[in-house]
Amino acid sequence: MSSRSFIAIVLRDARSAVIGHRRLLWILLSAICVAAIAPAFAQQQTWQKQVESSIADVTGPEQVMCPELYESTQTRCQFEGGRACLMKRAIEAAKRGDCARAVWFTEVTTCTDQAAQREIKDAGETAVCNYLKSK
Repeated sequence: MSSRSFIAIVLRDARSAVIGHRRLLWILLSAICVAAIAPAFAQQQTWQKQVESSIADVTGPEQVMCPELYESTQTRCQFEGGRACLMKRAIEAAKRGDCARAVWFTEVTTCTDQAAQREIKDAGETAVCNYLKSK
């Protein structure tokens, strides 16, 4: 084997090792990112789960609970999606800086669940408003 062949083999192996290390580094960094992000999702607070449930709950007028509260807040939401519609208005209010209204709308969407309303109130207007602003 000539010295050129030997050098070519060593360079090829070195390149493979570098590529292999890059892949390994990429895999490790990806795993670290996933490990860092996963707890944030797993640790979502109960009131946040309630908010998410309300955001996703599109209903018809016959399924709206506490229609009298919808009439005093956003009448059209009673007919245009129920809780999901009211949460859309809550998010809009939060983004405008009208946190009191945003939290009130959020509480209305949990009108049949006093424990959920208490959790939202206990979380505080600032926390709920900031959460809604992130939507």
